[in-house]
Amino acid sequence: MGSANNKGIKVGQVLLYDYFQIFYRSNTPMALIKKNKFAFIDANEGFTKLTGFSRKMRNRTTSIMSIFSETQPFYQNMKTQDFLKEKLSANKQKGSCNKKIEFVVSCKNKFGKPFDALISITPIQLWKNEVYQVLLSPIQRRDSGSRNFN
Repeated sequence: MGSANNKGIKVGQVLLYDYFQIFYRSNTPMALIKKNKFAFIDANEGFTKLTGFSRKMRNRTTSIMSIFSETQPFYQNMKTQDFLKEKLSANKQKGSCNKKIEFVVSCKNKFGKPFDALISITPIQLWKNEVYQVLLSPIQRRDSGSRNFN
């Protein structure tokens, strides 16, 4: 991740190195969570709908990033990092810690409209560290008629 700007962004107990370099690098963004309180975080389309985070908000990073601290909800209006850790822990007890975990949650977007989202957690290796790739994908509710999230 070599970059001229290597200061990182300190948020709670989480330090995000080269955040924007990571964010702009990929057309299929993702959230990366490390176990050791260091994180590289990005947002896919569903995540953006939920948090309101977008490229236009790049100058408001500190306030937006506060949702990623150890004491704040990982996703606004939804479950916390503890919930994700609980899912990962349960998966390890089953002896399937190297497999993708998927579950559906109900949440609200930044305008308060409810929607369901599929959370996918995939263990990957990054620089010898165990990292979890977390993707949030909105899914159409059965009771929503023809409404979609595109």
